[in-house]
Amino acid sequence: MLATINARGRAWHSTCRTYALTMLRGMRDETGGPNIKTRLVALLAAVGLLVVTAPVVVPLVRWIADQIW
Repeated sequence: MLATINARGRAWHSTCRTYALTMLRGMRDETGGPNIKTRLVALLAAVGLLVVTAPVVVPLVRWIADQIW
C-alpha cells in the first residue's frame, strides 16, 4: 500500500496522528482530566441535545405517566 505524502514529505497518517495528539493534550488540564473549555463544550452539547429532543420526549413522558397512574 502506498502512503500519501504531504508537502513536508511526511506520510499523511503521521501528520494526522501528530495533530490529534497535540489537540488532545491541549484539551487536558494539569491533572490529566478535561479542562474547563472541554467541559463547557460537553455541557453545551448535552443541553443542545435535550433542547432538540424535548418536543418529543416531554409528551412521551407525560403519556407514559398517564398510562401508569
